[in-house]
Amino acid sequence: MKLAKKLALLAGSALLVLALASCPSGDPVPPVELVPLADMPRLFEVYADYFPIGNIIANRHRNDFTNSRRIDLLRHHFNLLTAENEMKPNEVRTGSAYPGNWNFGSADALITWAGNNGFDFHGHTLAWHSQSPRWLAQTSNAADAETRLRYHIRYVMNHFGNRVESWDVLNEVIMSGGPGAGDLDMDDNPLNLDGFHLYTETPGMTVPPTAANPATTFPWEDPSWNWRRALRAHTIPDHPSYTNWPAAINARTNNASCFVRIAFEEARDVKPGLIRYYNDYNLNIPRKRFAVYRMVRDINNLAFGSSPPPPEELLIQAIGMQAHYWLPGVTLPNAPGTRPAWVHPRDVRDSMVRFASLGVYVSITELDIFAGAGREMDQAVMYARLFNLFRQFALERRFDANTLDDRSVLRRVSIWGVDDPASWMPVRTPLLFDARGNPKMAFWAVANPREFLAENAPEYLTEFDADCFRCFNLPRTCDVTLIRPPPPAGGGE
Repeated sequence: MKLAKKLALLAGSALLVLALASCPSGDPVPPVELVPLADMPRLFEVYADYFPIGNIIANRHRNDFTNSRRIDLLRHHFNLLTAENEMKPNEVRTGSAYPGNWNFGSADALITWAGNNGFDFHGHTLAWHSQSPRWLAQTSNAADAETRLRYHIRYVMNHFGNRVESWDVLNEVIMSGGPGAGDLDMDDNPLNLDGFHLYTETPGMTVPPTAANPATTFPWEDPSWNWRRALRAHTIPDHPSYTNWPAAINARTNNASCFVRIAFEEARDVKPGLIRYYNDYNLNIPRKRFAVYRMVRDINNLAFGSSPPPPEELLIQAIGMQAHYWLPGVTLPNAPGTRPAWVHPRDVRDSMVRFASLGVYVSITELDIFAGAGREMDQAVMYARLFNLFRQFALERRFDANTLDDRSVLRRVSIWGVDDPASWMPVRTPLLFDARGNPKMAFWAVANPREFLAENAPEYLTEFDADCFRCFNLPRTCDVTLIRPPPPAGGGE
């Protein structure tokens, strides 16, 4: 069935439901029929040649096991899971003072269920400033704080062992909006800016910055620029769920005891075979992209060169791009943090290419698109544009630049929830399935983004066709917009 017919049937069903609901109260209203699973293509099969498709699971809160439709959709469409909350520090460490008590019951139940149902599992997260007991880093002795950090990472990783395939070793250590005035959360210290705000870039820019316009140029290679200027520091020292590792370990110095390096070294030494992630949000914002790029390059001790090493040789092996994205015009009053007004897929592409130039894996780790009432088609088009980008990037961007048969740089795409009521922001209906568990237009956009764009937004169908994702490294003076190079004089590509 053509996609347009599927969408028309869905729209007709919705109108029928509204008509039935308006019948006199004495007339019974038949229940809304669920779209059979067999009528939906399995997303993990659709993307089997590109990347795994993940989602989140929890045994309480919004995503519990009591919702049978939600569990059926998980089994049908996804092949990798992340615990929404149960592996975070304040879930596995309880008590009012160090060392507290260990509590793995909830997380163990999730991993056991996932293994019994054929899912791979990603660990989220070993260390984070939020959802952590404050006392974890509540010490004035840097050596003691380092011991506590190493002990926590070692104990947790040893407990779960090889039941997980990868870990978010650190989560969100760079300021929320990147280094720029006006992009600070209430818990960010403006003193961290330290000249950072001088660097800006135009969202969705399509041409490289020039020497004549230095205000739009980031010092990608300036050895004097210190990414530690952008580390998150809290101005609410008594917040019960904030743990300030940077302050405890004196991370703003240039010494080898940087807490970022310490965390990744410990994770490598405990389980060297598991993929180690740095995970953060707003990485589509140029300022934050710049800071994370410099941090990963510095921690991995990479010099600019023509051949980055494979991830197996790096301390930070992967960058997780949390993808909590807004549509134009969408606002969330009282939402945590200051988010970009809306996402532009070209900014997402630019960050993916920039991070991949370091030789690390790149993953989309917490994808949802905030829309709200009346924006379902706009939301679906944005999902289609992004998955069109992800597919092309995964197909072309390989660790062996001379073949398409090697490992893709794009390691996974994980959506942050199954249906809208399960979202952490349900008011903006950001997910692929509605409150009944039926597929929205966004689902069909993800299931076949090229066909969806061709039928509903053809102006975006070829949006990334000219991009050279096979170009493996960035020239020193090049912006991240990589256009396919001209053919050589002898013809051919």
